[in-house]
Amino acid sequence: MLMEFAGGPPGMPSFASYILQRIWEVIEYNPSQCLDWLAVQTPRNKLAHSWVLQNMENWVERFLLAHNYPRVRTSAAYLLVSLIPSNSFRQMFRSTRSLHLPTRELPLSPDTTVVLHQVYNLLLGLLGRAKLYVDASVHGTTKLVQYFSFMTYCLISKTEKLMFSGYFMDLWNLFQPKLSEPAIATNHNKQALLSFWYNMCVDCPENVRLVVQNPVVTKNIAFNYILADHDDQEVVLFNRGMLPAYYGILRMCCEQSPAFTRQLASHQNIQWAFKNLTPHASQYPG
Repeated sequence: MLMEFAGGPPGMPSFASYILQRIWEVIEYNPSQCLDWLAVQTPRNKLAHSWVLQNMENWVERFLLAHNYPRVRTSAAYLLVSLIPSNSFRQMFRSTRSLHLPTRELPLSPDTTVVLHQVYNLLLGLLGRAKLYVDASVHGTTKLVQYFSFMTYCLISKTEKLMFSGYFMDLWNLFQPKLSEPAIATNHNKQALLSFWYNMCVDCPENVRLVVQNPVVTKNIAFNYILADHDDQEVVLFNRGMLPAYYGILRMCCEQSPAFTRQLASHQNIQWAFKNLTPHASQYPG
């Protein structure tokens, strides 16, 4: 209640600044509830919104990527959503069936777009640090899911896709070999990364060219561990989400570059895929 009044209740001083200054002390002990509380405050309190936005470098990596508890990482994602001054943007994020889907045809005002790009740019800048959280033996296989899901959701136009070009090698160095090569049957970090990468390339040939014009990438992109256990339902469900994104990227590259197509066609992993995945294509719609 004390946050509701920009200048405090009648006859009383403002409590907003004091509460926000002390929130970092409380957040150490109860991060999820504090992040959820901030997510409620930011859309309706200008001081809270400004404070959370200006302090993103202090909390985004810490709670969205590094924190051990999925509930905290989800709360951090919702706090980022609350920063975007658009009811439609916030409501669609909460109601969407898949957080791996971008926001389609959602018109935003110029002021809202500025905030979105400020948040999105900061997240792109964390791609280089994301490699700190992909060692499955230390961090498990889900720490980056909320991070990539929210970035995918931010792709409301080609503008956001083109903003990615300067960070392409950070994404590549995260994927290969740290996510692509370990023999992990269901690595959800890899699935989320590939979904983001795929959506980044859809209707954006400039991002596809980043792949086909880089000899290091074209040489190694076919190296991606895939478990073809068609009797394990967990593996099938995982592959149903991961394979369309991965092979979708390769397809777009083939459509743009005959040289890449020839190189890929002779790769042992593609030959393996035709042998082990194609006969079971009905399990992987799309």
